Amino acid sequence: YNRQVPSIENIAVKCALPQGQSASAVRRYSADSETYQTLDFRMQGFQAVFTVPKLDAYCMVAVSW
Repeated sequence: YNRQVPSIENIAVKCALPQGQSASAVRRYSADSETYQTLDFRMQGFQAVFTVPKLDAYCMVAVSW
């Protein structure tokens, strides 16, 4: 039995935002850290486009507008 949880790396994401809105920040939160990681992003039409460098079992990404 292997208790190690796999992670996925370099995930390209396009996140649709509400009409007329632009992203102000993209942040990655992880249960392994008390702080968040700010991710670089660009707007492509109505979508925030960014890459998640590493996705662990207990993490999430928040897009703010």
